[in-house]
Amino acid sequence: MQVLLYEDPLTDKNDLTWRFGHLRLDAAIYHSLVNSGHRCQMLTNEFGAEVAAEAQIAPEDCIAIPEQELIDALPHPQERIHHLFHERHYYDFNPSQSRDESLAARIKRSIRRAIAPPTPQQAKRAYADATLTQLAEVFRRHLAGTAPDWIVTWYPIPYLRQLFPHSKILYKEAGFFGTAPFPWSHYFDPCGFHAHSWMRRFPERAIAPEGIPFVQQLRDYFLPIIRQASPFRASVDALRSRYARLVLVALQANQYYLFDQSCPYRSQAHVLLDILRQLPPDTAVIPTLHPGHGTLTADELATIRRQYPNCEYLPETERFMAPSQYLLPDVDAVITLGSAVGWHALFHQKPLLIIADCHLSRAATYSSIAQLCHAWNHATPPPIDDAHLAWIMFHYSIPQSLYQRPDFAASILQPALTANLPNYFNAPIRPYAEITQEILATSNSQLPIPK
Repeated sequence: MQVLLYEDPLTDKNDLTWRFGHLRLDAAIYHSLVNSGHRCQMLTNEFGAEVAAEAQIAPEDCIAIPEQELIDALPHPQERIHHLFHERHYYDFNPSQSRDESLAARIKRSIRRAIAPPTPQQAKRAYADATLTQLAEVFRRHLAGTAPDWIVTWYPIPYLRQLFPHSKILYKEAGFFGTAPFPWSHYFDPCGFHAHSWMRRFPERAIAPEGIPFVQQLRDYFLPIIRQASPFRASVDALRSRYARLVLVALQANQYYLFDQSCPYRSQAHVLLDILRQLPPDTAVIPTLHPGHGTLTADELATIRRQYPNCEYLPETERFMAPSQYLLPDVDAVITLGSAVGWHALFHQKPLLIIADCHLSRAATYSSIAQLCHAWNHATPPPIDDAHLAWIMFHYSIPQSLYQRPDFAASILQPALTANLPNYFNAPIRPYAEITQEILATSNSQLPIPK
């Protein structure tokens, strides 16, 4: 089996180095596959190649594309290609469709285009298609002779789907477990990211009621540890004495396609403002920043607080890793766009509101702030979907210790080559009891962890 690990060679988020962490994480997959006798290559740029060498990726397995070649292929050098390609039709893209189109159909389509000017959406798609073709040509030159069975990526990659129409693509992102006390984990989704994920296509199948007892076992173990370790109890108690309710708002990163393409907001500040406008003043809104991309400045927070004094940012949250989890035990609800904090809200049995079109929408307790406030006013007990949470924890999220094992390829990747898509996540990654023990054995109870 051959696997290609795609470490995006184009700079994103205005930072040459931020994806190096992804590369180091994927090095564990590389070594697991190579040590099991499989072929694995890593695609990156000249800067990532240095990190790959440090991670002991064999030089012959590292394909380094000079970033400038890709920049030169773009219609505009500042183009944010992930914003262009985070569309459903690019995840579903099948190159054979255009080749198999009949001559008559192509003529009719050309006539329609000549008669009627393109709509803005059609013009955008034509521009994106042209960009895709130009990028694909660069990748074609550097990937000659490569024929992966699997491509693992942190980004939408329709240009590689065009080059390798028979390869299986797995879209990788952080899973439920990711911050201490939990071990690190990721999901490998065969459909896409966020709104294009498997659970959004097959929401009725994203449940595992038989896993609920094991969710509760982990709750019984971890929740007392998290509550006891909280460095924010005094601050939260002070807020509780002044407000009727406390709401945690877990913010995301600006200028990132998974944020920009899933909601109508211009920035994290606008997310916070919209929430504050709709919640009553007797509700404290406690924002927490993305751990790697804190995108609210002190001046912004001061400006917001002048109009909305119930915006209660706690500066001490910046001193610790994963501050949201220490606030979860004491808040009355959680609001987020796409943060994994949303899944943790369910773990803490807290009402969850998702204000974006993303993979967490399936887990939401409420669909609007008005609905949340109505439930408060009528004392409606929030329904927590533990069957879905069990599926997230045991079917969807793979602890890093498992995918570093030598049998990872044989047990996870190989069977999926022939899996029927609706049944892709039917079985847990391992038996429930085994995963539960693995999580407990690799956890870290030395909390809190300072930055």
